[in-house]
Amino acid sequence: MRRFLWVLLAVIAAAILIPIGISNRQPVSLNLDPFGRVGTALALDMSLSLLMFLVFMLGLLVGGLATWAGQGKWRRTARLKSREAFQWKAQADRLIREQDGSAGSTSFQDGAGPRTRAQRLAHGR
Repeated sequence: MRRFLWVLLAVIAAAILIPIGISNRQPVSLNLDPFGRVGTALALDMSLSLLMFLVFMLGLLVGGLATWAGQGKWRRTARLKSREAFQWKAQADRLIREQDGSAGSTSFQDGAGPRTRAQRLAHGR
């Protein structure tokens, strides 16, 4: 359902933007020098639809970079928590190996042999 809504939104956007792009093919002058005259080296002639597309892409890029920079704190926290989880897992594995090594030297009650790792984990020991 979600994919259908995205496709529907894309079709509606295309139905609106394509005619606007076709009808705005006339050239416009883009002057990048706010203090200069129209005939300066920083003036470009391009179609209005191309200019609109470039401005849209620039806004998309700036917005994406701002969002990515704003989420840096959460990416850093996730890296630290992941590293901490790996350390805890390594310590738990080490303790289980140590317990397995010391289980062979202890005497067992009722003649029972050493428990397997799955049995210890099932009983919380």
